[in-house]
Amino acid sequence: MKEARRIAKKGMILGVINRTSDLGKQYKKMGGPIWDVANFYSPKELKQLVSGMSNNRIKSFYRTTLWPIMNKMIPLPWGGFIGMGVKWLSKSENDEQKP
Repeated sequence: MKEARRIAKKGMILGVINRTSDLGKQYKKMGGPIWDVANFYSPKELKQLVSGMSNNRIKSFYRTTLWPIMNKMIPLPWGGFIGMGVKWLSKSENDEQKP
């Protein structure tokens, strides 16, 4: 994540399997060379991870999908796949966002 932050000029898009979803639990239970070492995150954990590497100077949003059941993006924390957009804020943008 530190390297991604270093090379990303304006922001980034992340995609991960949701740890708390039924899909994430199935993959972990299935095991195997990929799923045994994979890191899954909840939306909250992913946001904390990104915030921690940028001193909270970000604007972010996420959506999840219930794939493979339904191919629709939703703003709920329990979909199987998380897509998160992150924009790095300049100091002036960061100051504007404070109440």
